[in-house]
Amino acid sequence: MTPVDDPNIREDRLFQQGFWRVQRGAWLVLTFFLVAALVGLTGGGWLSQRIVGDQMFSIRYPVILRGKSEAGFEVTVVEHAGRTLLHFDEAFRENFAITAMSPAPSSSFATSWGVAYKFDLSGAGPATVRITVEAAGPAIANYSIVADGRMALLSTMVLP
Repeated sequence: MTPVDDPNIREDRLFQQGFWRVQRGAWLVLTFFLVAALVGLTGGGWLSQRIVGDQMFSIRYPVILRGKSEAGFEVTVVEHAGRTLLHFDEAFRENFAITAMSPAPSSSFATSWGVAYKFDLSGAGPATVRITVEAAGPAIANYSIVADGRMALLSTMVLP
């Protein structure tokens, strides 16, 4: 006797169809999270970075990153006359710890709303300062970076 022929097994077709709908919905949700992770919506992919600025300067920064992970900022200044000055506000310092800068700043000093770094740059044309930071923890960080008097208001979501 096969299981289908067994009179003791009841078939509830309505329940089975409802269960299949729930199962298909769960697969769609899991697929959404997989695609979101692959494109960087959980940090580290191509959608997790953004570039802001104008013709004189630009900042590439992380929009989404993981807590306690390192991330990179790139500030590019077109006209620098051999030096540039970057200011980071207090909100930046509360949410990120700077772990490396390239090139190294020639000096740094406190300002009324944060900290400033002076960079001596060589050569003509655009110059890029690369800054590696570590996120302090989960937060939605809203902060400002000023490059030679040009301010950029930035926001980064730090996931756990």
